[in-house]
Amino acid sequence: MASLTETPLTEPAARPRRRRHRSAAAAVWWLMLPAAALYIFAVIIPSVQGGAYSLTDWDGVSTDSQFVGLRQYVLIFTDPYGQTAVKNTVLITVVVTIVQNLLGFFIALGVNARIKSRNILRVLFFAPVVITSIAIGFLWQNLFAPNGAINQVLELVGLGALRQDWLGNADLVVWSIMIVII
Repeated sequence: MASLTETPLTEPAARPRRRRHRSAAAAVWWLMLPAAALYIFAVIIPSVQGGAYSLTDWDGVSTDSQFVGLRQYVLIFTDPYGQTAVKNTVLITVVVTIVQNLLGFFIALGVNARIKSRNILRVLFFAPVVITSIAIGFLWQNLFAPNGAINQVLELVGLGALRQDWLGNADLVVWSIMIVII
């Protein structure tokens, strides 16, 4: 009877689940590793270095520096220009953060609300995105034109023989498009 109450079949099934769970967790950590490394090298290390440099009198150019401790921080809060700079920085930070978030919130509400002017709001909101792409397209079209800036520069530096019809030559148009995309 002891063999009927024991369930040896459920134990092996539980082990692969744990193993799968552990391997999935390990995969998550391995996938996060490049982003974490980039964050450490691009944010954490420069921030720590900036904090260390703020405790010195280093001018940013020479290799000479001396440790001055918190003297510069005391100077910021005791100097009238430093106090003004701190007040302006805090004011700009607070106002810009609040206004940007409120505008973004109300634009999102307006674009997604079921109101008659919803399509007009969408056009007004997305027009700068489209207009920027159009302006960049015209800029590159003028640069690559037969009498455009690229050919004129080649002519000026004595390389007139390299002038090309960048967008009209089937062999060059793909490379010209790649330059624009890059």
